[in-house]
Amino acid sequence: MEEKQIKKKNFKDSLFNIFGFVVIFLFLAIGVILFLAATQKLGKINKGGVIASYVFGTIFILIFCLIVIKIFLILKSQNKYAKQALDVNKIFEYTPLTEEEKKINDLFLDAYDKEIPSLNIYFGAFVEIEKKHYKKDIDLNSPRIRMLMQQMIIDGIAEFGFFDLYLVIDFSKSINKKLVWKGDFKKYKTYFTYIRSIYHAADDYIYDKYIANKQ
Repeated sequence: MEEKQIKKKNFKDSLFNIFGFVVIFLFLAIGVILFLAATQKLGKINKGGVIASYVFGTIFILIFCLIVIKIFLILKSQNKYAKQALDVNKIFEYTPLTEEEKKINDLFLDAYDKEIPSLNIYFGAFVEIEKKHYKKDIDLNSPRIRMLMQQMIIDGIAEFGFFDLYLVIDFSKSINKKLVWKGDFKKYKTYFTYIRSIYHAADDYIYDKYIANKQ
């Protein structure tokens, strides 16, 4: 990724984080103010105003609590995925590559090296998804699977300006359960196309290594 794109992404992320922080605490501030109004510490108000202040104050406080809980769950989930990350470069260090696989890998390591942690996390998460699906301890040490993931990251950055790691993990978990919104499918068609290809490559690899050899 070019340096200008990285700076632009970091700037947008910073603005978004600041905006999100302000909005979250606005809910808390408004809720507190409404409760103070309900207890008439900010001045006397009629009975209807007291009831309305309690009701809306409770709503704003509940929204604040739900947002905080949601953030906590997201951070907990991200921490879980980080622990499951696999060192993809180490896994394929001595694996023979086709010309196409080598070309994509060289491009990824040269121009998209900052996305290596995202690749490691996604690779590990996808392995866990397939383990649950097949109900057995498996690996996905196929250079084709890695290449498809690298291509998805590269094309995702080209289309959206950045690679949304955790969104892609969610899509990968939900696509087989048919829990994808039609709007998401249209907007993120690039991701879904690659995810399907990754699943096909993974299924072929698992069949050849773990199923066909035992028949």
